[in-house]
Amino acid sequence: MRARTQILPLLCAAYVAAFAVVLLRENVSGNYPAYGAFLNSVLGYPCWLLGALLAEQIDSWLAAETPGRLTLWRWRFGTIALATFLSALRFHTPLTYPWTLNLFALYVFAWLRVEIRFANARGANRTLEAAGAFSYSIYLTHLFANAVWLRNSHWLSWAEACPTLSWAFQVAFILLVSYASYRLVEKPSHVMARQFQRWFGLRSASWVKSV
Repeated sequence: MRARTQILPLLCAAYVAAFAVVLLRENVSGNYPAYGAFLNSVLGYPCWLLGALLAEQIDSWLAAETPGRLTLWRWRFGTIALATFLSALRFHTPLTYPWTLNLFALYVFAWLRVEIRFANARGANRTLEAAGAFSYSIYLTHLFANAVWLRNSHWLSWAEACPTLSWAFQVAFILLVSYASYRLVEKPSHVMARQFQRWFGLRSASWVKSV
């Protein structure tokens, strides 16, 4: 409770600062990361704080009643529906992603609570869990991998007659680069962080498992 009390005022201030960035700085692209390194960090800070709040409070939430499978899928379909709606707003109205994604993060925060409680009580899908382990590496490396592909894809000129086949090779390459990044950079970083945790006697949430 103390951690939440400390984070909530900071979270409110972060939302004010984030919307000030959107209001005072023009963004013609409508995309979320379009303000430069510093202002993007201000814009995304509320999302980071929500993640910190989730990590701090999840142990107490795990003691609550486990959500049913129907409840879980309602949240999942709600996420898809809301994301689709916000995408339509981004392309057809002035309410672009910098206005809407920080608000969407509040829904995602509540949805992740349900997902974590369900997985803690009934176990996660191992296949999807393994695939999701390197999903953040996809986020970090897909633009770089795509640029490398476009610069060196001339050797696949024979596939240009079949756009679907060319696209499949491109996606496979991006996934391969992302997985390599996960194995070489992200996973070793996780191991190192846990080693630091053991050295300094830091506490982790009970639901956190090795990646």
